[in-house]
Amino acid sequence: MAGEVPRRRRPRADEEGRPAQQLLDASKDAGLLAVGCKIRPARIGTHTGPVAHAVMHHVRCPVAIVPHE
Repeated sequence: MAGEVPRRRRPRADEEGRPAQQLLDASKDAGLLAVGCKIRPARIGTHTGPVAHAVMHHVRCPVAIVPHE
């Protein structure tokens, strides 16, 4: 169907391993990876968590970091 978004494998919360690596593995063939991120105030600007930071630097597709409180 035109305009339909293909479903991809999503890591489960009870899986063993490092969350960032699970996301990287699951997004190998993805066109976009969306990651939630709790915004943490820092001295200069905002600070992302370790998972979002690792994904931004190592994923091979575009990344959407979605902030939430």
